[in-house]
Amino acid sequence: MVKAAILPAIAVYLIAAATPASAQPRQTFVSGTGNDANPCSRTRPCRTLDRAITVVADGGQVIVLDSATYGNSITIGKALSIYAPPGVYAGIVQDGSVTGVTVAAPAGAAVVLSGLTIRRFSPTFGGRAIRFNSGGELHVERSVIEGAFGDGIVAGAASARFYLVDTLVRGGIDENAIDIAAATAFFDRVRVETTALDGLEVANARVSIRDSSFAGARNAGIAISTGGEVNVENSLFSLHGVALNVMSGGTVRVSNSTFFGNSIAVGGSGTRISFGNNRFAGNGSDGTFTSTSPLR
Repeated sequence: MVKAAILPAIAVYLIAAATPASAQPRQTFVSGTGNDANPCSRTRPCRTLDRAITVVADGGQVIVLDSATYGNSITIGKALSIYAPPGVYAGIVQDGSVTGVTVAAPAGAAVVLSGLTIRRFSPTFGGRAIRFNSGGELHVERSVIEGAFGDGIVAGAASARFYLVDTLVRGGIDENAIDIAAATAFFDRVRVETTALDGLEVANARVSIRDSSFAGARNAGIAISTGGEVNVENSLFSLHGVALNVMSGGTVRVSNSTFFGNSIAVGGSGTRISFGNNRFAGNGSDGTFTSTSPLR
């Protein structure tokens, strides 16, 4: 009889031992009225993105409930999504030499940043807004990057894919608004409005751009160096030193795009291909393409 009474207790113990004591949730929540001592649940949200990232399970979602600033820097080391719905301001305010968002995820991991505003508060140059060091994919959508960063976005994760959609990069950035190296990138409805050295710099990477605009860079709207291959469709380039500066070993293909008010529209010693349907007006020099490819 004693043994029979003990058996249920043993069964309960074995079930408990096989179950994680504190399984990480698939969704965590942050709020301007939250507290990082909370479990980051919907009813008891955390206060910072950094805490919510720590708590959420690999592959999970961090959801922003209301408008607030949620820290000055975060590091993402696993697959996850951060989502702020339309109409909600989800700010990361950086004022030192740190990076606002660092993605250092495992190979193959997908990270999504949706609806963030990453702002540099200090008027002096420094730090970066986003740095993509490692991972499989980084998606940045419906976001704003503004302020006196040293660089805006740096995507150097080898063999990874970087997607930038419905995003604005603006302000007096010191070096490059966006810097792509070693990754494959896709831009859709991106606006770069900055006095950065280059609006976009591409080296040893392939970038496809459509329905986007680049304005105001001191040097080049897009600078393409060795191993860089850029395809541009239906985009606007205005008020640059050189709108498209294609250096030796670089390639650009341009279709249905407009060049207005640049010192030089198209220049450099690299391969510059037009599809014959681009428009030029008000440039100091329109420059030249090295060849024209027929539409087909």
